[in-house]
Amino acid sequence: MKNFTGLIFVILGVLFFASCFLTPASEEDFDIRGTWNVTAVDNTNNENSTGSLVFSGTKESGIVYGAMWGQFDSPSNYTVKEKKVTLVRANHPPDNDGMNADGEFAEADIVSGTWWDFRNHVGTWNMTRAD
Repeated sequence: MKNFTGLIFVILGVLFFASCFLTPASEEDFDIRGTWNVTAVDNTNNENSTGSLVFSGTKESGIVYGAMWGQFDSPSNYTVKEKKVTLVRANHPPDNDGMNADGEFAEADIVSGTWWDFRNHVGTWNMTRAD
């Protein structure tokens, strides 16, 4: 009976450890606010760009702005739902090529996904937290 009781305590200890330390990150871990380093690839013309983006607002939505493709971008909107990230830019002077992007947190400091614009360009993007 002693061994059986000890085994139960070991099993309960393992289950407690797993529930506290080995569970997937919750949506609380996915806070996009702050500065991020971004790399984008235009699969249409095989160009790429690096830059930085700054997200401000709430964990769920707000404004993102930064520099990509050699120029400052007009502010865009972002939304985050659990691990999913959506970016919408209505206008990009001087050529008015609005853009949309979808992505997902791989972990708290890494996001990647795909983008497309109104000039029929498509590509991929990856971000890592800078701050």
